[in-house]
Amino acid sequence: MSSKATFALFLTIGLLITLALIAAPVFYAISLSFYTMDSFVADPEWIGLANYVRVLSTGAFWNALGNGLIYSISTIVLQVVLGIGMALVLNQAFPGRNLVRGLSILPYLLPTVVFVLTFKWMVDGSIGIITKGIAALGLPPVHWFESPQAAMASSVMVSVWLWTPFVTTAFLAGVQTVPTSLYEAAKVDGTNAIQRFYHITLPMLKPVLTVVVLLRAVWTFNKFDVIWLLTGGGPVGSTEHLAILSYTTAFTKFDIGGGANRNALVPVPGNFRLHLLPHLSTRRGRIMTRSLFGRLALYLTAIVIAIYSAFPVYWMIVSSTRAPQSMFSSSSLWPGPFTSEYYANLLELTDYPTQFMNSLTVALITVVVTMFFSVIIAYAVTRQRIRGKKVIVASMLYAYMFPPLLIAIPMYTFFTRIGLGDTLTSLVAAHLTMTLPLGVWFLWGFFKNMPFELEEAAMVDGCTRLGAFLRVVLPLSLPGLLTVAIFSFLLSWIDYTFALIMIGSDANKTVPVGLASMIGSFDLRWGEIMAGSTLIALPLFGAFALLSQYFIQGMSAGAVKG
Repeated sequence: MSSKATFALFLTIGLLITLALIAAPVFYAISLSFYTMDSFVADPEWIGLANYVRVLSTGAFWNALGNGLIYSISTIVLQVVLGIGMALVLNQAFPGRNLVRGLSILPYLLPTVVFVLTFKWMVDGSIGIITKGIAALGLPPVHWFESPQAAMASSVMVSVWLWTPFVTTAFLAGVQTVPTSLYEAAKVDGTNAIQRFYHITLPMLKPVLTVVVLLRAVWTFNKFDVIWLLTGGGPVGSTEHLAILSYTTAFTKFDIGGGANRNALVPVPGNFRLHLLPHLSTRRGRIMTRSLFGRLALYLTAIVIAIYSAFPVYWMIVSSTRAPQSMFSSSSLWPGPFTSEYYANLLELTDYPTQFMNSLTVALITVVVTMFFSVIIAYAVTRQRIRGKKVIVASMLYAYMFPPLLIAIPMYTFFTRIGLGDTLTSLVAAHLTMTLPLGVWFLWGFFKNMPFELEEAAMVDGCTRLGAFLRVVLPLSLPGLLTVAIFSFLLSWIDYTFALIMIGSDANKTVPVGLASMIGSFDLRWGEIMAGSTLIALPLFGAFALLSQYFIQGMSAGAVKG
C-alpha cells in the first residue's frame, strides 16, 4: 500500500471514529427528544414535538433559562474585568513577576470538584477560615447557600475565582503583542494611562476579547459541575439552569426524552476564528509610571493577585496536614502542628486508592487514544489534498463546544443498551468527545506551520513518506504532542460530569466523583477530603511544572491565526 493510501486509510478511520463518538450521540440526543422513554432500557415511543411543547410551556424551563443567563452574564463580566486588570499588572516589570504569573494560573489547574470542596471548607459554618475572618472583622455572618441571592452570588464568585486565570492568560498574551512604539508615541502626544488603555490597549485586544467572551459564554452557560456541586440547583431552584434541569429530568425523574429535549434547546455557538493563547513572552514588561506611589501600588496589587490565586491551594494543603486538635479550633494561617492521619485514613479506610487507579487508567488510555488519532487525522488533513479540509477541522472545534450532557445522555443510553454501561470503557469513550476534537484542531495548526521542505529533504535522502513522518515530523512536533497530552490528561483527570453520569458502581468511580460523595456523607471529614483533594491536584501541578516549557511552546506553535 502506498503512503498516500495509508494516510487516506488512517484519515478515514479517524474521521469515522470521531463521527461515532461525537456526531452520532448528538443526532441520537436530538432524535430522543421526539420520543418518550421512562428508563434507559425501555423502548422509545414516538410523540413528535410533544416534548418541546411541554418543556416550553413549563415555568421550570424559563426559570432555568433565566438563572443561566444571570449566572453567565455576571460571571463573564467579572472574569473579563478582572482578567484585563490582572493581565495589565502581570505585563509590568517588577521583582518576582514570573512567580506571580505562575501562582496566578493555579486555580485553573485545580479540578473543579477540588476547588468547590475547598471553597465549601473555607466558608463552612463557624469553622471555615473565611467565616472566621469575617467574624474577626466584626461583620455579620454570611449564609453562603441558604438564600437564593446568596447561593447565586456564591456560584458566580467560585466560577470567577476558578476561571479568571484562563481569561488573564489570554489577555496577557494579547497585551504582549501590542507594539511598545504605540505607547511611546501616545506619551509624546501627552496622553495619560487611562487614555492609552482606551485608545490603544482595548482596541488591540478586541480579537482576543471577542473570542474569550464567546468561549466563556458557551462554557459558562453549559457548565454543570460548579453549580451542581455547590448548591445542587437550590435553594428552591434559584440556581438551577438548563444543564442541571436536563440532568435531574433524565436521571432523577427518568424522563429520557425530556432530558434530551432540554439539552437540545441549549445554545451552541456558530463558527468563528480562534486567535487565542499566543506565546506568553518572557521579555521585560513596561512600567507605565515611575513614581514611588505607582511602584508601591503595582507591588501591592501583584501581592494581592498572588494571594487571591494561591490561597485556596495553600489552605487545602495546610488543612490536609494540620493535626485534628487545631483543625477546627485554630484561626492561624500558618501550617502545623503536622499530622499524616488524614492521608492514612483516606488510603486505608476509604475507596480512594481504587478511585485513584480508575482515574489514572481512564486518563492514560484517553491520552494514548487521543494522541494516536489526533496525529493521524491532523497530519493527513494538512499534508493530503482533501476537499473541505477546513470544514473538517472547523467541525472538530465546533464539536468541542457541545454541552457535555447533550452527549452524555445518549452515550449512557447506548452503552447501557449494549451491556457496557457503568464501565471504564464507556467513560473513556465519553472523555474522547472532549479530547479528540481539541487534539485534532491543535495539531492541525501545529503541522500546518511546519515547513514541508523538511519532509521533502528526508524523502530525497531515501525515506518514504511514512519514514519522513516518523523520523522528522514527530520529533519536531514534540512541544505540540506534549501539549496535547497535557490537555488530554488534564481534561480526563479532572472530569466530574461524564464520570457522574457514566459510572454508577463504587468499584468504577473516579476520584472527582468519590470526593464529591464524601461531602454528602453525615460524618463530614474535612481533613480526609482536603487530603484527597491534594493528592488529585499534585499530578497536575507536577506535570505542568515539568513540562511547562513545552506547554508554552506548543500553544504558540498551535495557535490558529488570521
